[in-house]
Amino acid sequence: MKIYNSLRGTGKKLEIVFISFDRDEDGFKEHFKCMPWLAVPFEVNLHRHLSDIYHVNRIPSCISLGSDGISVEEDMIGLIEDFGAEAFPFTRERFDELRSIDDAKRQGGKLQQLLAHEGRNYVLSGDTRKVI
Repeated sequence: MKIYNSLRGTGKKLEIVFISFDRDEDGFKEHFKCMPWLAVPFEVNLHRHLSDIYHVNRIPSCISLGSDGISVEEDMIGLIEDFGAEAFPFTRERFDELRSIDDAKRQGGKLQQLLAHEGRNYVLSGDTRKVI
């Protein structure tokens, strides 16, 4: 949710649409009430159909789609885990660009360049204090 709010707050064109795999509408409503994004109305048959189309094999799943409905990156969660909001727009091209930057840092960068990125200019102490 933090990355979603961050990207939306900076004017990025990003929308998350929740598709519930709850067994009933009450379960759907319970999960959805704490989410800041949109949702497909609860309909079991539609959700099964979407699951088949996009090969959803675990819950939760996150599938990144372009405005044309075509998946733009298979491992969006991994991309976000590795690069945070910097990974947006979650495309293969952006992934390759970020990997290339990381590789260059590893091959000749200073430790500070390697460990720091936007939003993180610190390391953690044993008691989880941030050390700049």
